[in-house]
Amino acid sequence: RVCVVTMMRRVALSLWQPLRAGLPKHSLTLTRRSPLTPFSHPLAARPRLFSSEVSWWDSPVSTRISEVKARIAKGDVPSHKWIFTVMTDNKTTAPEARELFDVTKALGPVPAMFYTQMVYLYGNDKSVDQAVDFFNRMRKDGVRPDDNTYSTLINAFVQAGQFNKAVEVMDGMLRDGMKPQRAAFLMALYASEQTGLGEKRAQLQDLFDKEGYSPIRDDERA
Repeated sequence: RVCVVTMMRRVALSLWQPLRAGLPKHSLTLTRRSPLTPFSHPLAARPRLFSSEVSWWDSPVSTRISEVKARIAKGDVPSHKWIFTVMTDNKTTAPEARELFDVTKALGPVPAMFYTQMVYLYGNDKSVDQAVDFFNRMRKDGVRPDDNTYSTLINAFVQAGQFNKAVEVMDGMLRDGMKPQRAAFLMALYASEQTGLGEKRAQLQDLFDKEGYSPIRDDERA
């Protein structure tokens, strides 16, 4: 059996790396000691609300959300990348991220990573119905789920113990012609094993091997 905790960590890492590559460099290097300056502030054009001794990232998430909303209300709309850095902060809850999502979506289309982050947050909360709602909403809005989105939804179902659903999502991913990430394969293999779908597991294992992924390591097995 595949170790669930190890797989979940790998899913989170595999989701973050591609998103990280698209963010402005200085948004990735801010520390809790970073002073608030026009060069380090992710919303650099805004009026400064805090003293120079306080990092913007030290402020409560609710304060940062209010600031983003205030800027939008004034017509000074932050980029999707800046808003996404708030959504992915490890202190941001699903309801807070949902608030940011709704505010941004009201202005127009949002990229796939916004939907994926909402699926991820609701999945972590084991609110799988809401995770599925966002996945379906993504399709309805004409945004094509990518491999990160599918992997995140598989992870949500596995965390909720809905292993049959996890396998169904994997099947949908393959039908859409996408190459599953290694982490997605591991999750689907685990789910198919838990449901007793021996034939399905054998098929997934065969695909896993054909994709050329490295063999499952001992630390990925329970």
